[in-house]
Amino acid sequence: MKLTINDFMPTERKCLSLFRQLRWPSGVVCPLCSSKHVVNNGRHRATMHCRYLCKSCRRFFTDTTGTIFERSQLTMREWFYIARELQRNRSINQIANELGRDYKIVMRAAHRILQNAFAQRFFGTLSGEVEGDEMYHPAGEKGTKQTGRPARKRGLRAWGSGWDRDKPPIVVLVERGGNAAISVVRRLTDETISALGRFHIGHKTQRLDTDGWRGYDVLEQSVRHEKVIHSAGQYALYGVHNNTCEGINSLLRHWLNTFRGICKENLGYFVALFEFNYNRRFLAPMERFLQLLMGMISH
Repeated sequence: MKLTINDFMPTERKCLSLFRQLRWPSGVVCPLCSSKHVVNNGRHRATMHCRYLCKSCRRFFTDTTGTIFERSQLTMREWFYIARELQRNRSINQIANELGRDYKIVMRAAHRILQNAFAQRFFGTLSGEVEGDEMYHPAGEKGTKQTGRPARKRGLRAWGSGWDRDKPPIVVLVERGGNAAISVVRRLTDETISALGRFHIGHKTQRLDTDGWRGYDVLEQSVRHEKVIHSAGQYALYGVHNNTCEGINSLLRHWLNTFRGICKENLGYFVALFEFNYNRRFLAPMERFLQLLMGMISH
């Protein structure tokens, strides 16, 4: 017996009902002129989307006007399914196979969802004891159609780490027991670390714990900085450690490996969804999913 999406997802009507509740919590508002003088004007027969007429601007719109769902080939329940499975760390290829949809259609939808997660990434100041660490993840030019780039053999051949060597740097700043700010950068320089410090290190930050890499020294002007020197066998010294960062790095590697060969231009989007889940890890899975949907609807 073959299982399909119908065995796991609510009906299209129920998904549309939830979508309307999230988009119009205080009543329907015209997305074109923000007027509340709106009347119902029937329902689209094929998609079951409600149609509305704004009496202020005299224009028609539907439930999905102005959202990423507008004029999509996918049904609302398929959009919900893609978002939920991405959040559960399923690969795009697996999702496409389960939906019975062309990979490119599902990939475009997945990228829109990831881009909206990227728009919701953490921009605030980290408080209390903060840890910092960096990692590198293999990510090349998969899926790109660049001209002038010579063909290369399968696999990464260049030695070393860095954006140009297809191992982009990822910087993790995390407050113990709180939020994390995870950023994909092109180069690990003093300017890059200073920029991240201006975003996430402030008067709420009591201390910054890092390993022995001297790149974080530039932040000593704005925060107390302590180090553990791993090469000297130090991993925790009188409460100073970056073990939380190490744990996040391990989880992030596993998360990214599921997608098997991410284009480095898109790496930040996948990292943003991981950060989204991590910063909402204390919420129930359905509450996290609803927050992701809210971002998809409002952006």
